[in-house]
Amino acid sequence: MTDFSKAPRHLIAWHGLSLTVPEDWNIGAIGGDRKEGYLRLDGSDMTRVEVKWAKVGSGHVDIPGLVDKYLRDLQKDKKNPTQVQRDVALTGRRKARHKRGLECFGWQNETQGFGAAWYCPDCEKTVIVQVMGTLDEPLAKFAEPIIQDLEDHPADDWITWSTYGFTCQTPERFMLTGQKLMAGLIELSLACDTERLHLARWGMANVALRNTTLKDWAYKEVAKRLKKFTVEPELTQFRGHECLTLRGRTNLPQERIASFAQHCLGKPYPDRLLAHLWHCEEENKLFYVEGTLDREQLSVMEEVRSRLPCHGVPRPAEEA
Repeated sequence: MTDFSKAPRHLIAWHGLSLTVPEDWNIGAIGGDRKEGYLRLDGSDMTRVEVKWAKVGSGHVDIPGLVDKYLRDLQKDKKNPTQVQRDVALTGRRKARHKRGLECFGWQNETQGFGAAWYCPDCEKTVIVQVMGTLDEPLAKFAEPIIQDLEDHPADDWITWSTYGFTCQTPERFMLTGQKLMAGLIELSLACDTERLHLARWGMANVALRNTTLKDWAYKEVAKRLKKFTVEPELTQFRGHECLTLRGRTNLPQERIASFAQHCLGKPYPDRLLAHLWHCEEENKLFYVEGTLDREQLSVMEEVRSRLPCHGVPRPAEEA
């Protein structure tokens, strides 16, 4: 039996939701978007957490009915009978007071689960979450703080993304359009109308940079992302690390004409590129942030970069 009360913790954050869990639990499956979606966290031995959310508006929300349906679905497998328990109580409901209509439940078959559902009037979402464990684990004890501390929307205008030790924040107006979550490479792509953000982290930087420079590696690795820009590179320092800053302007005539026309109308147009690539020797990782933005919005990239922690900059779970 694992004692999760003593296990190191890390932050998992996706589409505005965030929770702190043992550090060997990580994203196993994701689906949907900020309005409606699904998140599954897997441990080394089994699925550990499932979260579902849906934006339902400001009308009446039937949380007991939502839990009833969820538990009925759990009981559909006749080959693996599931016993369910309603009216389970959290011991520390004070922490969960912003979770309106909070309903807790438990179930048991070959494994066990402890969960809760609620409605958040601030983001107008329903959330249903369950934490799972083996039959010999004190599940309620370690599931309660996970459920109580789960945040269903951000505290400000920035969305946190965090998994596999990679944490970053992006402006709320940008929506996720794609991701790669692999051991050696994590990438997030986001868009707001025609503006774009791209963030990445590569592992084993000492291998990637063997017999090459940061600039040469960058032009090989991200060259396809720079094709339509005339780029000016500059070697700088960031947090004491070597950093390659790339500033670019579109080199496509039709886009320059479109940019001129839109700006004459007082409208934004993403005709500029600003990117930063730095090598964190202490973590042996390469970090990259890139924005294709209107010229008046380029300053957001400095904020995006400053909100991406590497060595010496505590991640949210470490600050708690």
